[in-house]
Amino acid sequence: MSNHHPKLAPLSRIAVVMAVVSIMSSLELAAKEPSPFKPVATADDAIARIEELGGAVRRIAANSDSLEVDFQHSGSSLMDSHLQYVTPLKNVVLLRLKNTPITDAGLTHVGKLVSLRRLHLEKTAITDAGLKQLSGLKELEFLNLYGTAVTDAGLEHLQGMSKLKRLFLSQTKVSEAAIVRLQSARPDLQIDPDPPRDKQRALAVWEQTKQLLAAAESANEVAQREAVELPPQINELKKAYEEAKQPAEEAKKQVEEARKKFDDANKRANDARKQAEDAQRQSQRNPNDDGLKQQAEEKKQAGEEAKKQADELNRLFDEARKTADELQTKAETARRRSEKANKAKETAAEALKVLEGVRKQESDARQRIAIRE
Repeated sequence: MSNHHPKLAPLSRIAVVMAVVSIMSSLELAAKEPSPFKPVATADDAIARIEELGGAVRRIAANSDSLEVDFQHSGSSLMDSHLQYVTPLKNVVLLRLKNTPITDAGLTHVGKLVSLRRLHLEKTAITDAGLKQLSGLKELEFLNLYGTAVTDAGLEHLQGMSKLKRLFLSQTKVSEAAIVRLQSARPDLQIDPDPPRDKQRALAVWEQTKQLLAAAESANEVAQREAVELPPQINELKKAYEEAKQPAEEAKKQVEEARKKFDDANKRANDARKQAEDAQRQSQRNPNDDGLKQQAEEKKQAGEEAKKQADELNRLFDEARKTADELQTKAETARRRSEKANKAKETAAEALKVLEGVRKQESDARQRIAIRE
């Protein structure tokens, strides 16, 4: 039989349209009685029958002969015998059977797809007996058994799949002990769930929730105490704020005045320095002129005096600013305490709500640890 598939279009908008048509067809087929298997002569006939059942056949990539067969939207129209339509197709590497009504009998046909690398069997009716039919899939790298009735015994049939890299076993009947044994035998195999890893994560989460709980208990203790102590002090705290606010505002004005005085003095000092430098240059150009020498000396002294005044005003400005900052901090503290008193009961209720939520988180985390013990 030829390896090419004439009815398969390259990846394009056609593929999207076909997928939509496939889903719509599956909805119609769900209400109909399943049609019996009819033998096919060619791969094209097999593809046609798969599509009639609501399935789809696609190339994995535009320039690849590897195929994906997807039955996950076929609904109840798919029967075990219909999986025989897949066997005439060459290079099937991905098969999707999620949520289909197939049973162990259908896996007899799946086990013949020797090129298969990825197999989705989640939420199907397969059991350990079905897995035995897959033991010949030596190329299989990915197997999803989520939500099936597979047990510890079924894992024995996976031992020969040396290329298997990913295995999903959540919501199955497989025990944690069996998963741990398989992980020990196959450290290269990534299994979900992973009991040791999950336990470590659960412990880490529990430690975090314990820290959050301690912080929430402390915050709640403070909030409940303040809810009792602060409301009677509302008027007193408000008055304290008003009293602290006025000196802070006055100090702020003094800072602005001190800044202005310093700026003026600094400007005078700079002007005096420049005048002294000019007088000094003139005196140097006329070394025999005693008048210029005297003038240069006077300008120099005036500049030095202006600099002293500017430095003193700068010191006063720094002191005023420091005082203003202290008063502003005092006023801000008084304001916050006044606001806290007004909102004390609301804050206490919120703190209690947070504490209850964190307690539940810690309890849930502790229970997850206990389950894994």
